[in-house]
Amino acid sequence: MADMSLRGATCISRAHLDSIRSKVLEPHDDYNTERLRLKALSDERASKWPNTLQAGRARKERARLERAAAEENERIEADALEATLQAENRRGQIERANKGL
Repeated sequence: MADMSLRGATCISRAHLDSIRSKVLEPHDDYNTERLRLKALSDERASKWPNTLQAGRARKERARLERAAAEENERIEADALEATLQAENRRGQIERANKGL
């Protein structure tokens, strides 16, 4: 029964099979490696272009962060001014209270 399933089959050595596999697989690996290298090179070039969707998003994000930082600085200044005004009011109230005693 085993002989019947091997009819028409050719036997090759392990070395010959490995040789065939290496010839078939190497160009594919080289192709993928080259493709990935070119993709990285393209991405690196495109990262310097100001007119891409990604660059536009990054520009908008930077602008949003700058606006948020400016607003925070304004709030800090306003809080500091309010603290000085509150301190002056407190001193004035203490002085009026001391005069009343």
